[in-house]
Amino acid sequence: MAFRYYSGQIFNRLIQTNSPLKKTILFSALQLIFSTSSAFAALGFPDCPAAHCSGNNADINAACVAAGLAGKPFPLMSADGSVCTCACSCVTADTGILLDNQTIVRIDSLERLTTAFTPHTDAGLSPVEHLLMSSVENTGIHRITFEGGRQLLASPNHTLVKENGFIDSIENIREGTGILTGSNSIAKITRNQIVKNFSGRLWNLVVRPEAQRASDHVIVTNDIQSGDFLLQSNRDRIRQEINLRLGLVEPLKINKGH
Repeated sequence: MAFRYYSGQIFNRLIQTNSPLKKTILFSALQLIFSTSSAFAALGFPDCPAAHCSGNNADINAACVAAGLAGKPFPLMSADGSVCTCACSCVTADTGILLDNQTIVRIDSLERLTTAFTPHTDAGLSPVEHLLMSSVENTGIHRITFEGGRQLLASPNHTLVKENGFIDSIENIREGTGILTGSNSIAKITRNQIVKNFSGRLWNLVVRPEAQRASDHVIVTNDIQSGDFLLQSNRDRIRQEINLRLGLVEPLKINKGH
């Protein structure tokens, strides 16, 4: 608990200071704290009691990115003194995940090692290695409506595969853009709407955590091709589109108890 407390204190100091020198020192301290996977294993991963994700707190997200921690679980301390780790997840609980047998299961009902359909892998299937969930309060998410009426609700940094072969966050994708579907056809976005004050749980998953090809991390959500958590967090880190065919991602070690 002391480890959680002091690492949370360091992070709070990080997002509150305006001094470049102090930030550099605090960044170094954070990177030292989280340089080994054993630090994560010692923590455990309880539900987040407050809004800590990139879609909820721009200051925290900016500090995560600058410290090289984007997408990695780490402890945070909220204003009331509670401590948690937040995995910055992205789609709503009712989102359907396409499995390898072409059945659809809500993401909040998935179990680890369920085999998901992964349209750009050689085998066309991948076990779900990790399931991630974050509790959020009064935050903005996007409701994406596609031609034909299908919809997807997700955090602004959720990634989709565009018809031009590039992967980008939905906050950057304009109406009229074509997105690849589960069958590799194209569905155009008819509306990209911000839903304010969403409270609830956002979910994500990881397939092939050691794979470096971006194409290995594409799943199908509500019949739309999306990036998994690893692809999303890498997009957060580099702040630019990722090439589906040529892009590489940095594997992230995620505590298997989360």
